[in-house]
Amino acid sequence: MGKVFIVSLLSLFVLTGCNSAPTVGNWSKADASAQTADADRVQCEKESRSSANNSYHPDPLNETGSDETVNKILVKEQQQIDLIGECMRDKGYTNF
Repeated sequence: MGKVFIVSLLSLFVLTGCNSAPTVGNWSKADASAQTADADRVQCEKESRSSANNSYHPDPLNETGSDETVNKILVKEQQQIDLIGECMRDKGYTNF
């Protein structure tokens, strides 16, 4: 079980690294400057953190190291990514 937990945790860190990159996807909008697009993305990221299912504990180190815990965290990360995409599309951006 320990190896599975470590591999799962590594996957979580990889996903988190992708999520915290300067852009989550490449978003464009005809009349938006890079600064405006970045500000909109940051706003969408903040909204996604507050809207994603908060029943999942954000810190796996304070919980027993189980596959279920890691899976719950990965689900929350995916929810946040999905919410960012919805928010950006609602603002008129397209993802390429």
